[in-house]
Amino acid sequence: MKKIISFFGDVFKKVKTRLKSIEVRKFNKKTVIIGIVIVVLAAGGLFFGRKYLKPKPKQIYEALIAVRSQSNPDPKEDERNSLKAGDVILVLPEGHKWSETERVSYLILRMKMNEDQARTLVEPEQKTVKEEVPSGPDGKKEKQERQEILRARRYRINLEELDKNFDPNDLLARQPYLDKVYDWKIVEKKAKL
Repeated sequence: MKKIISFFGDVFKKVKTRLKSIEVRKFNKKTVIIGIVIVVLAAGGLFFGRKYLKPKPKQIYEALIAVRSQSNPDPKEDERNSLKAGDVILVLPEGHKWSETERVSYLILRMKMNEDQARTLVEPEQKTVKEEVPSGPDGKKEKQERQEILRARRYRINLEELDKNFDPNDLLARQPYLDKVYDWKIVEKKAKL
Protein backbone atom coordinates (compact mmCIF):
# COMPACT_ATOMS: atom_id res chain seq x y z
CA MET A 1 0.00 0.00 0.00
CA LYS A 2 2.88 2.35 0.85
CA LYS A 3 4.39 1.68 -2.59
CA ILE A 4 1.14 2.67 -4.31
CA ILE A 5 0.85 5.89 -2.29
CA SER A 6 4.52 6.64 -2.98
CA PHE A 7 4.03 5.96 -6.70
CA PHE A 8 1.05 8.33 -6.97
CA GLY A 9 2.91 10.93 -4.91
CA ASP A 10 5.80 10.78 -7.38
CA VAL A 11 3.42 11.01 -10.35
CA PHE A 12 1.71 14.02 -8.80
CA LYS A 13 5.07 15.76 -8.23
CA LYS A 14 6.09 15.10 -11.85
CA VAL A 15 2.77 16.44 -13.16
CA LYS A 16 3.08 19.51 -10.93
CA THR A 17 6.65 20.14 -12.13
CA ARG A 18 5.57 19.65 -15.73
CA LEU A 19 2.64 22.05 -15.29
CA LYS A 20 5.01 24.74 -14.04
CA SER A 21 7.08 24.40 -17.22
CA ILE A 22 3.96 24.43 -19.40
CA GLU A 23 2.61 27.76 -18.12
CA VAL A 24 4.85 29.74 -20.47
CA ARG A 25 3.79 27.69 -23.49
CA LYS A 26 0.45 27.68 -25.34
CA PHE A 27 -1.59 26.30 -22.44
CA ASN A 28 -1.89 27.52 -18.91
CA LYS A 29 -2.28 25.33 -15.81
CA LYS A 30 -6.03 25.84 -15.58
CA THR A 31 -6.59 24.62 -19.14
CA VAL A 32 -4.50 21.50 -18.57
CA ILE A 33 -6.20 20.74 -15.24
CA ILE A 34 -9.65 21.22 -16.78
CA GLY A 35 -8.64 18.91 -19.63
CA ILE A 36 -7.47 16.23 -17.20
CA VAL A 37 -10.68 16.54 -15.17
CA ILE A 38 -12.79 16.18 -18.33
CA VAL A 39 -10.87 13.07 -19.40
CA VAL A 40 -11.25 11.50 -15.93
CA LEU A 41 -15.00 12.31 -15.82
CA ALA A 42 -15.53 10.91 -19.32
CA ALA A 43 -13.69 7.69 -18.45
CA GLY A 44 -15.69 7.36 -15.24
CA GLY A 45 -18.93 7.99 -17.14
CA LEU A 46 -18.13 5.28 -19.65
CA PHE A 47 -17.27 2.79 -16.90
CA PHE A 48 -20.33 3.48 -14.73
CA GLY A 49 -22.61 3.92 -17.74
CA ARG A 50 -21.76 0.48 -19.06
CA LYS A 51 -22.07 -1.09 -15.65
CA TYR A 52 -25.26 0.54 -14.34
CA LEU A 53 -27.16 1.77 -17.40
CA LYS A 54 -27.41 -1.52 -19.25
CA PRO A 55 -30.65 -2.00 -21.17
CA LYS A 56 -33.07 -4.17 -19.27
CA PRO A 57 -33.17 -7.78 -20.45
CA LYS A 58 -35.96 -8.74 -22.79
CA GLN A 59 -38.05 -11.85 -22.48
CA ILE A 60 -41.08 -13.28 -24.20
CA TYR A 61 -44.47 -12.28 -22.80
CA GLU A 62 -47.99 -13.13 -23.91
CA ALA A 63 -50.33 -10.18 -24.37
CA LEU A 64 -54.11 -10.54 -24.18
CA ILE A 65 -55.59 -8.03 -26.64
CA ALA A 66 -59.14 -6.75 -27.13
CA VAL A 67 -60.36 -7.38 -30.68
CA ARG A 68 -63.70 -5.61 -30.35
CA SER A 69 -64.26 -2.10 -29.03
CA GLN A 70 -66.42 -1.56 -25.96
CA SER A 71 -68.59 1.52 -25.88
CA ASN A 72 -70.47 3.75 -23.48
CA PRO A 73 -73.11 6.32 -24.51
CA ASP A 74 -71.35 9.02 -22.48
CA PRO A 75 -68.30 10.07 -24.61
CA LYS A 76 -66.17 11.00 -21.58
CA GLU A 77 -66.90 7.71 -19.82
CA ASP A 78 -66.34 5.86 -23.09
CA GLU A 79 -62.77 7.24 -23.34
CA ARG A 80 -62.06 6.67 -19.67
CA ASN A 81 -63.44 3.15 -19.19
CA SER A 82 -63.99 1.39 -22.50
CA LEU A 83 -61.26 -0.74 -24.01
CA LYS A 84 -60.93 -0.40 -27.77
CA ALA A 85 -59.81 -2.92 -30.38
CA GLY A 86 -56.04 -3.28 -30.06
CA ASP A 87 -55.90 -2.34 -26.36
CA VAL A 88 -53.86 -4.72 -24.25
CA ILE A 89 -55.87 -6.16 -21.37
CA LEU A 90 -53.17 -8.18 -19.65
CA VAL A 91 -49.51 -9.13 -20.14
CA LEU A 92 -48.11 -12.32 -18.56
CA PRO A 93 -44.88 -14.30 -18.98
CA GLU A 94 -44.81 -16.82 -21.81
CA GLY A 95 -46.44 -20.14 -21.02
CA HIS A 96 -49.50 -18.86 -19.15
CA LYS A 97 -52.48 -21.22 -19.38
CA TRP A 98 -55.26 -19.09 -20.86
CA SER A 99 -58.86 -20.16 -20.31
CA GLU A 100 -60.95 -21.28 -23.28
CA THR A 101 -63.06 -18.11 -22.94
CA GLU A 102 -59.95 -15.94 -23.15
CA ARG A 103 -58.65 -17.89 -26.14
CA VAL A 104 -61.85 -17.42 -28.19
CA SER A 105 -62.64 -13.87 -27.05
CA TYR A 106 -59.28 -12.12 -27.23
CA LEU A 107 -56.19 -12.18 -29.39
CA ILE A 108 -53.07 -13.59 -27.73
CA LEU A 109 -49.70 -12.43 -29.07
CA ARG A 110 -46.21 -13.49 -28.06
CA MET A 111 -44.04 -10.40 -27.69
CA LYS A 112 -40.37 -9.93 -26.85
CA MET A 113 -39.99 -6.92 -24.57
CA ASN A 114 -38.58 -5.85 -21.23
CA GLU A 115 -40.53 -5.56 -17.99
CA ASP A 116 -41.06 -1.79 -18.34
CA GLN A 117 -42.53 -2.19 -21.83
CA ALA A 118 -44.86 -4.94 -20.60
CA ARG A 119 -46.08 -2.67 -17.80
CA THR A 120 -46.46 0.30 -20.17
CA LEU A 121 -48.82 -1.65 -22.46
CA VAL A 122 -51.52 -1.86 -19.76
CA GLU A 123 -51.17 1.63 -18.27
CA PRO A 124 -54.02 4.10 -18.69
CA GLU A 125 -53.47 7.61 -19.99
CA GLN A 126 -53.61 9.91 -16.97
CA LYS A 127 -53.15 13.50 -15.97
CA THR A 128 -52.28 15.05 -12.62
CA VAL A 129 -55.09 17.09 -11.11
CA LYS A 130 -54.38 19.58 -8.32
CA GLU A 131 -57.26 20.37 -6.02
CA GLU A 132 -57.99 21.82 -2.62
CA VAL A 133 -59.80 19.58 -0.17
CA PRO A 134 -60.93 20.18 3.42
CA SER A 135 -58.29 18.78 5.76
CA GLY A 136 -60.02 18.86 9.11
CA PRO A 137 -62.82 20.15 11.29
CA ASP A 138 -61.53 23.73 11.11
CA GLY A 139 -62.41 23.87 7.39
CA LYS A 140 -58.90 24.65 6.23
CA LYS A 141 -58.20 23.48 2.73
CA GLU A 142 -55.15 21.49 1.78
CA LYS A 143 -53.70 21.15 -1.72
CA GLN A 144 -53.57 17.62 -3.00
CA GLU A 145 -52.63 15.96 -6.27
CA ARG A 146 -54.35 12.96 -7.74
CA GLN A 147 -54.20 11.07 -11.00
CA GLU A 148 -57.27 11.26 -13.23
CA ILE A 149 -57.74 8.63 -15.91
CA LEU A 150 -58.35 10.15 -19.33
CA ARG A 151 -58.27 6.97 -21.42
CA ALA A 152 -58.22 3.25 -20.58
CA ARG A 153 -54.86 2.71 -22.38
CA ARG A 154 -52.07 4.98 -23.69
CA TYR A 155 -50.81 2.41 -26.20
CA ARG A 156 -52.42 -0.11 -28.50
CA ILE A 157 -51.42 -2.95 -30.76
CA ASN A 158 -51.86 -1.91 -34.36
CA LEU A 159 -54.05 -4.80 -35.54
CA GLU A 160 -53.99 -3.48 -39.12
CA GLU A 161 -50.17 -3.66 -39.10
CA LEU A 162 -50.40 -7.20 -37.78
CA ASP A 163 -52.69 -8.45 -40.55
CA LYS A 164 -54.99 -6.46 -42.82
CA ASN A 165 -57.30 -9.49 -43.16
CA PHE A 166 -57.60 -10.21 -39.43
CA ASP A 167 -61.13 -11.26 -38.47
CA PRO A 168 -62.02 -11.64 -34.76
CA ASN A 169 -64.25 -14.58 -35.68
CA ASP A 170 -61.09 -16.56 -36.61
CA LEU A 171 -60.39 -16.83 -32.87
CA LEU A 172 -63.26 -19.32 -32.54
CA ALA A 173 -61.16 -21.86 -34.45
CA ARG A 174 -57.66 -21.02 -33.15
CA GLN A 175 -55.19 -18.30 -32.12
CA PRO A 176 -53.69 -17.36 -35.51
CA TYR A 177 -50.40 -15.69 -34.46
CA LEU A 178 -48.91 -17.83 -31.68
CA ASP A 179 -46.21 -19.19 -33.99
CA LYS A 180 -44.47 -15.79 -34.27
CA VAL A 181 -42.81 -13.52 -31.70
CA TYR A 182 -43.48 -9.80 -32.20
CA ASP A 183 -41.61 -6.80 -30.83
CA TRP A 184 -42.40 -3.18 -29.98
CA LYS A 185 -42.80 -2.28 -33.69
CA ILE A 186 -46.46 -3.34 -33.66
CA VAL A 187 -47.19 -1.03 -30.70
CA GLU A 188 -48.40 2.49 -31.30
CA LYS A 189 -49.05 5.40 -28.97
CA LYS A 190 -52.60 6.69 -29.23
CA ALA A 191 -53.17 10.24 -30.46
CA LYS A 192 -53.24 12.86 -27.71
CA LEU A 193 -56.69 13.77 -26.41
